Amino acid sequence: MLETFPDISELLTTAPIALILLAFIWLVFKLISKIISEYIKL
Repeated sequence: MLETFPDISELLTTAPIALILLAFIWLVFKLISKIISEYIKL
């Protein structure tokens, strides 16, 4: 029955990847919004 619980090692490997993905998406979103604002100014 212990197999139903996620392994701590599995959580430690998936959590940083998720954080990196979120940070990357946030940076892309910021960049796109900056490009759009510059485009609107022109």
